[in-house]
Amino acid sequence: MIIRWSIAFALPVVFAALLQTPPKGEPTPKDELLYPTFEVSLSSRMFKVLAGDLEKVDLAELAKMVTGLDSANTAGKAAGASVSGVDRSGHPSAELLPKLPEAERPFYSLLPIVMMKLAPLWDAKSWTDEQVALATQGSQLIGKVTGAPPVEFKKGSDASNRANLEKLVRWFHATAAKPECLAAMIFTMDDGPYVGFPYEAAAPFPTTLTETLDEHAELRLSKIEREGESWVMQCVRDGKPIWSRVISGLPDGSVADVGFAKTAPAKLGTHGWHVYFWVDWPMGKEQAHMYLGPDCNLLFYYLSW
Repeated sequence: MIIRWSIAFALPVVFAALLQTPPKGEPTPKDELLYPTFEVSLSSRMFKVLAGDLEKVDLAELAKMVTGLDSANTAGKAAGASVSGVDRSGHPSAELLPKLPEAERPFYSLLPIVMMKLAPLWDAKSWTDEQVALATQGSQLIGKVTGAPPVEFKKGSDASNRANLEKLVRWFHATAAKPECLAAMIFTMDDGPYVGFPYEAAAPFPTTLTETLDEHAELRLSKIEREGESWVMQCVRDGKPIWSRVISGLPDGSVADVGFAKTAPAKLGTHGWHVYFWVDWPMGKEQAHMYLGPDCNLLFYYLSW
């Protein structure tokens, strides 16, 4: 009797599950290709300098400007390092690895803007001549980055144009998933990106310097006994540390002091968090910006100079 009742109860549940399962070949919501969002790039205080009025942005002119700014920024940092006495040689590095080719970094910062400019094409059933020209110009800039897919956009080839735009979207998602690439997509004049140095901690730091992320996670700052740089940032989720890193600017300069800024961490949609803090290092007491992934893992941080 018990077996009969169990079967009778289970059958409706099984049938309901079958009815809710999409037929074979139909995409599930998980498989749906969504156009990217750009909260990480938009969170940079320099973004408006780069592309204040997106509609008026000319991609070709922007490429020239960004390349020029990158060269000037590199020269400025070198001059600042010589004045401050910072010597990069012989120091361990807290920088994010792997490093991207220097010649390509300006074009990485353009990728979000190019994709923003192409966003209206995502929902267009048929493209105008102007839209085809825009997609062509955008794809040429994207092609400056190693690994970008070769695509071609033609007038009157709506199905092919859509397929090629989807190629760019898939590539952009995959590229932005790499921390070193995502860091380069943020237009900034700051030093970095850095990830600090590892520090083993089995328990949360006993400190009053904390910053709440959500109901489960918070960041903690603590000064520890360590030769050289001695400030450690720790992320604690549900009472357990998930990572701890020594905040460092090496080889560009050692960090002497760290604190949280008054600005609360910003939630970047599904991308994670932008955390505001400050450091005291050879460039002075400057702003700092840390980016965390959606699971609160450390991606990288930048230090102002």
